[in-house]
Amino acid sequence: MKTDYLLVCATTRANRASKSIVTLALPSFIRRLYGEGANIPWGQLRSLERKYRPPLFHCVEKRFRICPNQSLDDWTDQLLFAGDGVILLPVQDNDPSCSSKYCNIRSICDELLSIEDADDFERLVQLSNSQYFYNVEQRASYRRRGMSTSYYGVDSTKRRTIDYSNRSCREVSFNDWVRPLMDPTNPDRVWLYQTCAEWGFYQTCNEGSDCPFPHGLHRVQFDLMLCERLFNITSDQVYQNVNWALTLYGGRRIQSSRIMFVNGEVDPWSGLSVLDPANTHMVALSVPNTAHHFWTHPVQDTDTVYVREAREVIWRQVLTFAVLEKLPAPMLITDM
Repeated sequence: MKTDYLLVCATTRANRASKSIVTLALPSFIRRLYGEGANIPWGQLRSLERKYRPPLFHCVEKRFRICPNQSLDDWTDQLLFAGDGVILLPVQDNDPSCSSKYCNIRSICDELLSIEDADDFERLVQLSNSQYFYNVEQRASYRRRGMSTSYYGVDSTKRRTIDYSNRSCREVSFNDWVRPLMDPTNPDRVWLYQTCAEWGFYQTCNEGSDCPFPHGLHRVQFDLMLCERLFNITSDQVYQNVNWALTLYGGRRIQSSRIMFVNGEVDPWSGLSVLDPANTHMVALSVPNTAHHFWTHPVQDTDTVYVREAREVIWRQVLTFAVLEKLPAPMLITDM
């Protein structure tokens, strides 16, 4: 799940090679020190990274228009900025029919490819800044027209509320980010609570992993810290809650009947679903080239043939479950 989800975001060599936040700027910084075309071994790069850490942080803050100065001194602020990547990719809600800027992965990739005469770091900077401040303007425009701004205020793929009030720079502050989540009436707390109380669904980017984002920032300790800070649920309790949920529902090897597990082939959530049912009383359906539950959306002319076929298959399967309720094993329909 995590690997499939993250690899979609690995669009540049600078992002893919990042081992810590400061190495976002390291290749460009090294060229300034040693000249164009310098080939520095990775071990030496790590030494240079440690040596030039303060100016590298300053470089990242300046190029990504982060305010105030020295915002990235604390690891929680580093995580907030780059722990899950510096580009927002709508992996879960990747709608191929949308037409607005940055609304799906294709539009973001097109924007990236349109940036010419720039190294990987500069491409990353331009794309990240362009997307972020475009969202700032969209949010302001929606507010002027009295429309909902929830789409532009919440990044559902990262489960973080984004402050788009500042239109001149990118404010990075963990304390400001977490403060609204302390409010019991904030609906953004619901899913966070469920991860602490049941599922423990945490997208980490550990040292030595294949994660394309800066390594070692988003560790499970961060999510566990949120559980304790927001809900007074300790780390030990989170692990106990996850084991309880797996025991109660059966996990991937759930034993039940007349259940249909439907997943989009490119939906990052599919990694948590049952793709191979444990018995013949259940069926799994994978919808090709489709993101998160598009078959439940209102019918549109732009729906792919896979989404249209999925609706038919699901409807026939539900009818089969209902009509053959008393039979020991329902007829399984998987012909797509």
